[in-house]
This record gives sequence, C-alpha cells and structure tokens, in this order.
Amino acid sequence: MVASYGVETRGTFTKADLIISDEEIDFPEVEHPGLVLCLHQVAYDRYVDVVGEDVTLIYDSSLVKERPSKAAQFGYPISEVAEAAGSLTSANILAIGILIGKFKLLPKEAVEAVVAGSRPKAAARNVALFCKGIEMAK
Repeated sequence: MVASYGVETRGTFTKADLIISDEEIDFPEVEHPGLVLCLHQVAYDRYVDVVGEDVTLIYDSSLVKERPSKAAQFGYPISEVAEAAGSLTSANILAIGILIGKFKLLPKEAVEAVVAGSRPKAAARNVALFCKGIEMAK
C-alpha cells in the first residue's frame, strides 16, 4: 500500500493505493485502478473525469455531489451512517465493509478479524460498522 497526504490530513486530499493480487506485485502504486473510493468531494472531483468505463467509483453520498462520468458510480451515505453510529472517524471502516460486500475482494472473516484486532477500545463499534457496510452493499 502506498499513501500520500496533503499538508494537513483533514480537509485536504489524501490518497492510498492498494493492490490486491495473487501474483507478485512489481510496482506498488496503482497505474490503472479498477476501483476508486472517494470519501470527500475533493477526491471525487480529482477522479470523476479521468477514470474510464472500466472503473467503478464508490463515493460518500453524504458529502459528494455526483456528476456524470464514464465510470460506473455507486453512492452510499458513509459519513451519515458512521456519525449515527457515534464515530465519524470510523467511516473508513464502513467503507471497507461496503467494498468487501460489493466486490468480495477478500474473505469477510479475514477482514473482520483484522478490524476486531486493530483498536481494542473501538473493536465492537468498528466490527459493527464493517458488517453494516457489507449489508449496505447488498
């Protein structure tokens, strides 16, 4: 995984490239993504016009205003649901649940185990949000 951040993390553009492959990965940055997740309007605006029809764009419909794109687009109220659960900062966990539920990228049980073990104080809430994301994707 490769990550890049603006000068400030909140309110500026942040990006993480993740490659999932059964084969050896030669270059750690994504050159042609098949999937783009946008949790903020800034990220959405950066990608909506440059991704092709072979890309799926998932976005937070709580924060992003959808525009026409060649990509297949799916909006979910990620921030709204995370905030209602008491943790806007766990919106990314909900988003991961949506990605796992919609695309079956990794085994649900494996990801759930990682989520449960990552932050012990927030484990129950994060697992619940992860599972909620899977349900939202159906």
